[in-house]
Amino acid sequence: MRIARVWLLFLALALLMGSTAPVRASAPPISAVWIAGNYYPGGELGEMVGDYAVLHSRRVLEALGFWVNWSPEDGSKTVWGGYLTEPVVFRPGEKQVTVGDQIFALPVAPYVKDGKMYAPLELFRAMGLRVEWVSATREVEITPPPYSQVEPFGPAGTLFTGLGQDEEGRLYLIVGDSSPSAWQSSDRGATWEPLDVKGDGEWLAELVAADQNPAGATYPGAYQVVSSPDDPSWAWALVQGAVMVSQDGGQTWQKAADPWPVNPEKWPDMRLVPGVGREVFLLTGDRGVLYSPTGGGQWFKVTGYWPDAQVRDALVVDGRLFLATTAGGVIIPQRIPQAAKALPRLAPKAIDWGGNLTGAFESAGRIWLDPQREGFVYALLSAEGSQGIYRTADGGATWAPVPGIAVEGWWTGFFHHPTESGHYGYQRMDGIWVTRDDGATWHHIAREATLRTLMGNLMFLPSGRVMGNTDGLGGSHLYYSDDLRTLVSAEGAPPWHITSIVANPAVPGTLYACDWSDGRFCLTSTDDGATWQPLAAQPPAEAGPPFRLSWGASAPDELIAGRFVTRDGGQTWEPLPFFQEGDRVREIVFHPGDPQHRVALLETDQGIQVLVTHDGGQSWASIGHPPGAPNIQSVAIDRAGNLWVSEHAGVWRIPAGSW
Repeated sequence: MRIARVWLLFLALALLMGSTAPVRASAPPISAVWIAGNYYPGGELGEMVGDYAVLHSRRVLEALGFWVNWSPEDGSKTVWGGYLTEPVVFRPGEKQVTVGDQIFALPVAPYVKDGKMYAPLELFRAMGLRVEWVSATREVEITPPPYSQVEPFGPAGTLFTGLGQDEEGRLYLIVGDSSPSAWQSSDRGATWEPLDVKGDGEWLAELVAADQNPAGATYPGAYQVVSSPDDPSWAWALVQGAVMVSQDGGQTWQKAADPWPVNPEKWPDMRLVPGVGREVFLLTGDRGVLYSPTGGGQWFKVTGYWPDAQVRDALVVDGRLFLATTAGGVIIPQRIPQAAKALPRLAPKAIDWGGNLTGAFESAGRIWLDPQREGFVYALLSAEGSQGIYRTADGGATWAPVPGIAVEGWWTGFFHHPTESGHYGYQRMDGIWVTRDDGATWHHIAREATLRTLMGNLMFLPSGRVMGNTDGLGGSHLYYSDDLRTLVSAEGAPPWHITSIVANPAVPGTLYACDWSDGRFCLTSTDDGATWQPLAAQPPAEAGPPFRLSWGASAPDELIAGRFVTRDGGQTWEPLPFFQEGDRVREIVFHPGDPQHRVALLETDQGIQVLVTHDGGQSWASIGHPPGAPNIQSVAIDRAGNLWVSEHAGVWRIPAGSW
């Protein structure tokens, strides 16, 4: 027995020593990490270990859509999902990663620092990801398969400095390190023939007659003004420190989202290149090419070509992006991303997101607002090996665990009363725990009462009743509790999967619930959830994908499902203003005191965009998402009008009047 104890102690010490961060020589930090074209601040996501870049493994993998499981026994992480057909396993202190039955060596062992596990770039390469280290700017580019099939173009030579197109569609190219230096293509770049011209490039301006500003838009003091060749109502101006965007041919202008990161000294030398529709490219000089498919609402990095090459010129031909670089010419047929062009009417709105309020934690989940105490916000936060509900009483400056909540094993979160402070509950494997006095005392609904299943959509009704649903049982899936010890089966609810339940303090006793998993079936209750009946009219099938029903206390006559609304309790449905067929509206959140101010979550191929309106939904603007955080989990507006946004990477707060 003594030998076993000594061996266990030795093993624990070995794991502890092997998982600590190695001694690091001073090196310039990572400036940026680009994951599938999305920007992430380098200092938040990684660091240097000698000559090797290492990244926060969970942040990177979950940003790519993988599932990551941490084992408390040996500290290992197992990755699956996405395009993977075999699990990926790696451990702190081991210079290897296992992909299925293959083992790949790593130059630096993964290690744990501040509750986060870091791993070298080679680990992500072993998973089949394209990983590039841009030494000139100290950036990391990670692109998941399938990769864009880039193709070179042009004659021999590498220093491509100029590119243009004439009115008849011929392409022209300047190659600085070849003789001759002038070239022409009459077949959209497939073949090239030399030109007999004189001068250092003046000839290109004479031949290239294509107008990059067909709208004739102007902006005082701009370095450059361009407009869309397909829709001249879209125009862009390059000024010191910003890109300005117009949606009316230059009559009015607003600031586009900040393109991050760029060298502030390079603004006079940058160039705008219009693409198809409202898409626009920004040649940054020394930081690559940034691309906005939303007219300036969001920016992504174009990846897939030589990482250390500088782009000198660019042109969009037949939807393909031609780049003239210091390493030659390259055609990128597909940009990342594509589908945002489906919303040309969506105006971008540039805002200052500020800092991540939970940057000290590894990840974040949903947020809940205290309905009475300003500045009190609850959030699901986690670090390596532990998770829990934390709250802030000072608007996010500091966070502390909520007293009395003991999370053991897998659990399903937290719920708060809609109008009363200190009245909340949570669920874990042994049942549901509820407090009405801010954690001083707790009531327990044992797991046996839930037929040993975990309940989804748990909530407090305004009356204080606890409501929720189980899944996978015969009979009703809706249950409620008044005594906070037992559960009562609601009558009239079909045995289907309930995906959303809403109540409204302004209409006590009335509830709505929907099953959007298959049958798109919605119910209503007028006796606080005790009995349920089908709605007189169901939401239209084109309402969208699985959504959260939206029903705000400031607009009690509007029940919203996707992009449709009923104003008569489900008797009839009509489309919401502004949104169109195909728009995937996940949720709409109301200001608690003024229904003119609303926030919507819109699903796009680039993640979840945050939309805002200040006219009751007649028009919307996109504020995009926080830098490096495209998968928004929840939004909320507090009584003071501050906007709170949570994403796996953290929590952000935008002051009232700034969004």
